Amino acid sequence: MVLYFKEMLRKHRDVMPYALVGGGVAFLDLILFYFFVDILLLDYLVVNFFGFLFGTALNYLLCIKLIFKSGVRFNKPTEVLLILILNITTLLASQGLIFLLIEVSGISPFFSKLLTISLLFLWNYTMRKYFVFKRSAF
Repeated sequence: MVLYFKEMLRKHRDVMPYALVGGGVAFLDLILFYFFVDILLLDYLVVNFFGFLFGTALNYLLCIKLIFKSGVRFNKPTEVLLILILNITTLLASQGLIFLLIEVSGISPFFSKLLTISLLFLWNYTMRKYFVFKRSAF
């Protein structure tokens, strides 16, 4: 059991830096979402869309600088295409989840966004680590 735990820590040693980078970007996205939706009363799907684009760009730049090795598994154009596909998939999931949580479940926009970010974190980390980048910078 101890060996299994050590192997899991070794294999996922970059999850903590990813959580810090992703968490920082997600926090900024959440604050901006709150401001534009709850204070300025803009449409939550429009705000989520633009916040997602901003957060995705910032997250990608920080991840290739601090966490994952860019260009190791794929050449740069292929890597960018894969990130684009991943981000479109995540954006569709984010828009769908937020809509369902707000319109069907009646959860507030802020908590819907928070829950959506939390649910999609693991998906993003897993896809980036194992599908796009493969190896970490650590």
